[in-house]
Amino acid sequence: MLAVTKQTAQDVTEKLANASETNKKINEACEEYRPVAHRATLIYFLIAEFSVVNCMYQTSLAQFNQLYEMSIDKSDRANMPSKRIHNIIEYMTYEIYLYIQRGLFERHKVIFALMLTNKILVSAGKIKVLDLDIFLKGGGALDINSVRKKPKDWIPDNVWLNIIALSSMDAFRDIPDSVFRNDGLWRQWYDQEAPETAKDRLSKFERMCVVKTFREDRTIIAAADYIADSVGQRFVESVPLNMEKAWGESHNKCPLICLLSPGADPTKLIEDLAKRKKIKT
Repeated sequence: MLAVTKQTAQDVTEKLANASETNKKINEACEEYRPVAHRATLIYFLIAEFSVVNCMYQTSLAQFNQLYEMSIDKSDRANMPSKRIHNIIEYMTYEIYLYIQRGLFERHKVIFALMLTNKILVSAGKIKVLDLDIFLKGGGALDINSVRKKPKDWIPDNVWLNIIALSSMDAFRDIPDSVFRNDGLWRQWYDQEAPETAKDRLSKFERMCVVKTFREDRTIIAAADYIADSVGQRFVESVPLNMEKAWGESHNKCPLICLLSPGADPTKLIEDLAKRKKIKT
């Protein structure tokens, strides 16, 4: 009896040791794949925030989880865990972007791509939160009577306030002095039809900040260049509606709702899809 008890105790000890080793491996795998979860969290909260732009831009957590799991299943396999993680993140980011932008008004698509790019770069430590805040707010909180006097009358008050705000960024600390010393060159650049195309040594983000500071009307153009450089050209390209793909993502509990607007009638696409699927309409 004593021998049996001793053997049982030994078996239990071995199983506990195996369980501990297995648990350790699971935890290591979880930590290794944490960047995937981090990117998914970043994208989900961006989508949740974007609903303030339009109340129709709602995506449930259950719906998002389906996209997340699909990304893991459909992304390219790889022997190296680091490569596999990279593949999942790249696939997931673009596929969820496509899914979301399909339901956005055209004027909001670049804004969503810009917000996504900003969050990815802030998360990676490539741009500072403070710098991004300056880009977004500009000189809106400043008073023209409480800042340094502008050098020339050709500079609108709002632009000068933006310049003062921009000088809070390390890269542009001396920009007010530069405008004072070289106002002729700055005006020449300011008056260009497409100032964002001028050659300089700035990063794409810094160039976008300068363009928004002086020529807010060209911000979207500069932003598209910044997005393409940071996350890829495909994030700024116009993507036609793929009705077959949308149909494949739907089911009896998740139907497709098409909102009609002038110049955007999906009736023909739906009828063509029905013919291919041999479904009566």
